[in-house]
Amino acid sequence: MASEETGGVSRKWIVRTAVAAVLVLAALVALSACGGGGDGDDGDDVSISGVAEVTERFQGLPQSGKTVGQESAAVEIVEYGD
Repeated sequence: MASEETGGVSRKWIVRTAVAAVLVLAALVALSACGGGGDGDDGDDVSISGVAEVTERFQGLPQSGKTVGQESAAVEIVEYGD
Protein backbone atom coordinates (compact mmCIF):
# COMPACT_ATOMS: atom_id res chain seq x y z
CA MET A 1 0.00 0.00 0.00
CA ALA A 2 1.34 3.44 -0.92
CA SER A 3 2.24 5.85 1.84
CA GLU A 4 0.38 9.13 2.26
CA GLU A 5 3.70 10.89 2.79
CA THR A 6 4.98 12.99 -0.10
CA GLY A 7 8.49 14.19 0.65
CA GLY A 8 7.71 14.50 4.34
CA VAL A 9 4.40 16.36 3.84
CA SER A 10 1.13 14.45 4.13
CA ARG A 11 -1.50 14.62 1.45
CA LYS A 12 -4.07 15.63 4.05
CA TRP A 13 -1.99 18.69 4.91
CA ILE A 14 -1.70 19.65 1.22
CA VAL A 15 -5.46 19.24 0.67
CA ARG A 16 -6.32 21.20 3.82
CA THR A 17 -3.93 23.99 2.82
CA ALA A 18 -5.41 24.16 -0.68
CA VAL A 19 -8.97 24.26 0.71
CA ALA A 20 -7.98 27.02 3.16
CA ALA A 21 -6.40 29.02 0.33
CA VAL A 22 -9.56 28.72 -1.77
CA LEU A 23 -11.72 29.83 1.18
CA VAL A 24 -9.49 32.86 1.83
CA LEU A 25 -9.60 33.78 -1.86
CA ALA A 26 -13.39 33.46 -1.90
CA ALA A 27 -13.65 35.69 1.18
CA LEU A 28 -11.44 38.34 -0.45
CA VAL A 29 -13.51 38.28 -3.64
CA ALA A 30 -16.71 38.63 -1.60
CA LEU A 31 -15.27 41.58 0.34
CA SER A 32 -14.17 43.22 -2.89
CA ALA A 33 -17.61 42.79 -4.45
CA CYS A 34 -19.27 44.29 -1.37
CA GLY A 35 -16.99 47.29 -1.27
CA GLY A 36 -14.73 45.91 1.42
CA GLY A 37 -15.54 48.47 4.08
CA GLY A 38 -15.11 52.22 4.07
CA ASP A 39 -16.90 54.84 6.11
CA GLY A 40 -20.40 53.59 5.31
CA ASP A 41 -21.14 56.51 2.98
CA ASP A 42 -23.38 55.33 0.17
CA GLY A 43 -22.31 58.18 -2.13
CA ASP A 44 -25.72 59.82 -2.50
CA ASP A 45 -24.51 63.18 -1.21
CA VAL A 46 -21.32 63.43 -3.30
CA SER A 47 -20.55 66.90 -4.60
CA ILE A 48 -18.69 67.16 -7.91
CA SER A 49 -17.16 70.47 -8.91
CA GLY A 50 -17.20 71.70 -12.52
CA VAL A 51 -20.50 70.10 -13.52
CA ALA A 52 -21.94 73.39 -14.82
CA GLU A 53 -18.87 74.06 -16.98
CA VAL A 54 -18.91 70.58 -18.50
CA THR A 55 -22.66 70.73 -19.12
CA GLU A 56 -22.25 74.09 -20.86
CA ARG A 57 -19.37 72.83 -23.01
CA PHE A 58 -21.25 69.74 -24.22
CA GLN A 59 -24.63 71.47 -24.61
CA GLY A 60 -26.06 70.96 -28.09
CA LEU A 61 -23.84 67.99 -28.97
CA PRO A 62 -25.63 64.73 -29.74
CA GLN A 63 -24.94 62.03 -27.16
CA SER A 64 -25.69 58.32 -27.15
CA GLY A 65 -24.54 56.63 -23.93
CA LYS A 66 -20.86 57.42 -23.49
CA THR A 67 -20.47 58.54 -27.11
CA VAL A 68 -20.56 62.29 -27.69
CA GLY A 69 -20.81 63.80 -31.18
CA GLN A 70 -21.98 62.57 -34.53
CA GLU A 71 -21.24 58.97 -35.42
CA SER A 72 -20.30 60.02 -38.95
CA ALA A 73 -17.73 62.59 -37.78
CA ALA A 74 -14.22 62.26 -39.21
CA VAL A 75 -11.65 60.84 -36.84
CA GLU A 76 -7.90 61.31 -36.98
CA ILE A 77 -5.69 59.07 -34.89
CA VAL A 78 -2.11 60.08 -34.25
CA GLU A 79 0.16 57.49 -32.65
CA TYR A 80 3.39 58.46 -30.99
CA GLY A 81 5.89 55.75 -30.26
CA ASP A 82 9.55 55.05 -29.83
